[in-house]
Amino acid sequence: AIQVGTTPSEPSTANPAITFVGQNYDQASTVTGFPLPVFSLATGTLPTGLTLNTSNGHITGTPSTAGVYQFRVRAANWAGTVVTANYSVTVWDKPAISSVTALSQSINESDSYSEVVVADSPSTTFSVSSGELPLGLTLNSQTGEISGVANTFGTYKFKVSATNPAGSSESDEITILVKQAPVVSSDVIT
Repeated sequence: AIQVGTTPSEPSTANPAITFVGQNYDQASTVTGFPLPVFSLATGTLPTGLTLNTSNGHITGTPSTAGVYQFRVRAANWAGTVVTANYSVTVWDKPAISSVTALSQSINESDSYSEVVVADSPSTTFSVSSGELPLGLTLNSQTGEISGVANTFGTYKFKVSATNPAGSSESDEITILVKQAPVVSSDVIT
């Protein structure tokens, strides 16, 4: 019997991937060939915690170190060898909140307030993890914007948490002092 093999080829390449420390990752290979090639790392480094399956080319695991990782994979069978296009995987760590100082303010009752909690990680959601926002203000969980009209004076201390899709979060305390609006009397002074 004659067996005809085909040189491994990569008909399509994977887009740059984004994942998070602690989040399961699975990237399938698009390399084809007969017989099925054996896969190995050709250049670069996989993210710590990820492995290359030498039988099917899948890259799987749970990354443990943030960073940008670039690599190429070699696929070889007795009919030939192909080295894949450059792959890039960006691994994000827990989000860091960088705007707390600007958020802590002193405002007057009935004043509008609009500030954004800034985190350095994509796909972050925001929540108040302890304390309470000033009455009349709300936190947009998708954008991190705290906005509204403060309608009750007092000192409000609360923590805002930024959480990434892997469930890692960071929180910081914010203090907003809402000063009582002056009372204007309608009494006529004679």
